[in-house]
Amino acid sequence: MTNTWIPPQRLAEIREMMNSRDQLITDVLVETGFRLDDIMHIRKSSLSGCSVHLREMKTGRYRTANLSPETARRLTEYAAKRHTLSYLFPALRRAKRKKQHRSTYWRHFVRAAKDAGYAGCGYTPHSLRKVYAVALLQRSGSLAAVQKDLGHTNISTTAIYALSDRL
Repeated sequence: MTNTWIPPQRLAEIREMMNSRDQLITDVLVETGFRLDDIMHIRKSSLSGCSVHLREMKTGRYRTANLSPETARRLTEYAAKRHTLSYLFPALRRAKRKKQHRSTYWRHFVRAAKDAGYAGCGYTPHSLRKVYAVALLQRSGSLAAVQKDLGHTNISTTAIYALSDRL
């Protein structure tokens, strides 16, 4: 299954099919452009005001991403219920010290897309990275800025993400 850019109205419909925890994860993914595995590694100490600072799992580089004030508030309230050293999104069934596995959210996302009537459209959690890239290109007008933010080495890869709303 490919990951396809999701139009805003469809994304809103998919979000409506999720519980509040999965909605929060979705919003963080859309607003930061982080990969799902990175979000699953967020700890309380990664939050600072309206930003998230963490080490990307794939590239190993440190990156800070800004959140909207509303998402930052919701994430901070959610984090207040967690121990300082624990993951913000702990495993649902295993010991709470372990992070939620990305496949759990992946299943929830695909199920929500199906429930919203978008089964077979290629919508996956990685599609949210494309949603972020499209929005960043619209704001900055610079493909190079999107490339730097996403950490791509090849500009053609960035173009696939940032121009996916037009493809």
